[in-house]
Amino acid sequence: MGEQQVPEALRAVVQSALERQEVADWEGAARAWRSLQEGAAERGHEALELDAWVRLADVLRRADRPREALDALEQALARHPDEIQTQLLRIQTAALLLDTGSLEQAEARARSCVAASQGPLQAMALDSLAAALATRGDRLALAEVVRELESIGQGPAALAGRFRRARLDRLEGHLAEAEQGLASIADALDGVEGAAGASGAALTQLAQLALLRGAFADTELLLAAAEKAWTQAGRDVGNMEVLALRAELAVERGALTFLPGWLDTAVRYAEERGLVLLEARLRRVRGLCRLRAGSKAGHADLDASLLLASQAGAPFLAGRTRLERAREGLGPGGREASIGELERALDELTGDRIWAARARISLAQALNEAGERGQAIEHATAALAAFTAAGLDRDEATARAFLEAR
Repeated sequence: MGEQQVPEALRAVVQSALERQEVADWEGAARAWRSLQEGAAERGHEALELDAWVRLADVLRRADRPREALDALEQALARHPDEIQTQLLRIQTAALLLDTGSLEQAEARARSCVAASQGPLQAMALDSLAAALATRGDRLALAEVVRELESIGQGPAALAGRFRRARLDRLEGHLAEAEQGLASIADALDGVEGAAGASGAALTQLAQLALLRGAFADTELLLAAAEKAWTQAGRDVGNMEVLALRAELAVERGALTFLPGWLDTAVRYAEERGLVLLEARLRRVRGLCRLRAGSKAGHADLDASLLLASQAGAPFLAGRTRLERAREGLGPGGREASIGELERALDELTGDRIWAARARISLAQALNEAGERGQAIEHATAALAAFTAAGLDRDEATARAFLEAR
């Protein structure tokens, strides 16, 4: 945005917007860009108005307001930008649709962008598509997209390919490979200007892996590093993810002192901004914390989490919550119904080898109690194989103990 392009009466508005962005005051920057858009529209300055809509969408995304950002992008697209910018804006809408929990729409938009673009723009579209597929746990489709992304192999596409490869490795149960890939990304981004958000994402994924392995001390260190990176990037949504993981860590440790009230602000934040997937995750972990604290309000949180995930078409999220409900004895009544819920959870978690194996163990225990020892052994044996391959010693010991019991 050259100074000569901005009417003198609006230059102070632009300066204010840029200054607020510099200090990650996204809400303030959004107000300034909206003021510029209105001023440009009043003066009939079409190019400036288009630029204002685009910049407004960017800061709204950073302010964790995806629905408003989508509206701003639609306004920008309605002003007929050139072909390259049109493709870029459509790719950005795919990422925002994912943030709102519209998984099916996000995937469809990303696929159309992949087909319509080339070079760096196609790499961006592939990355958006990979994010949608990973969220759904569609490993086969994700593997194909990751290979395409890796084939580009240069610039930001190379880093995106490494990140999505690590995500695929994680879903396939190749935890050592996933950890190695994410660690290399975090190292490469350390201290790089403007990369704090990407660094926070890699560190958060590493913390999730450490928690999965039961490495609680490592989890704490990685969460502290992730929080620092997200704070530097000015991304509250990242710190909400860190908070959710801290609560999960407390639950895994069996702690009764992680007060669920600490998550109230985060849940409200996600709900008010339409961050459906984040809200589902936060409600699940708050529900577990409430149950540990003896509050029956946890039941409602788990029910709401399951509903949000199911409506979003996010089977992995739904399966995680359904599994936790069954473990807490909160599913539909009766032994047969409980087995049915666990079978459904297993089906929803199929895209994630580790969590599917954990669902198998819970299902095996329920089947064993129902006198179905043969089926129980089949599920426990499959779970043992997955845990052994992943190097998850605690889970492996649980599966072995079940199989050795008479």
